Amino acid sequence: EIKHYEKKLAKLYEKERLEIELNEQLTKAQETNGKITFENTHLSRDLFTSILQIHDMTNQIQQKKQEYDDVMKQLYYLEEIDDENQQFIMHLIETNAQLENEIQSLNLQIEHQMQEAIEAASAVANAANMKLLEELAAKEDEIKHYKSGAMNAIASGADA
Repeated sequence: EIKHYEKKLAKLYEKERLEIELNEQLTKAQETNGKITFENTHLSRDLFTSILQIHDMTNQIQQKKQEYDDVMKQLYYLEEIDDENQQFIMHLIETNAQLENEIQSLNLQIEHQMQEAIEAASAVANAANMKLLEELAAKEDEIKHYKSGAMNAIASGADA
């Protein structure tokens, strides 16, 4: 009868040890989740910074478009003036071309930065999600294993 209780006590100790070990692993998984959340926060901040930069560039484009419109208005009125103003008109045409080039360049920069920001945020989010899913699956397998072991231990104890 003492051996029966010793076996039962040993199984209870093993169950408690497994529960402690499982709690430690759960704590580690929560720490990892916290780190991933911290990384995502920094990435969100970086993404927000990129969005602000894109907004600034959009404002620059609006300013350049306004300058372009102003130059076009001046060009329209100056076309009616005599031949003495041809040099000035040529200068305005060149300025207009430069502004168009600057607008195109800013548009390309915005597209490039948006693409980089989206790809970076997507890659980190996907990696973090995959890591969390893998850890979750591993923890679920461990829990099933420990529950199965505990149930077998309880069943063995009840049979004895």
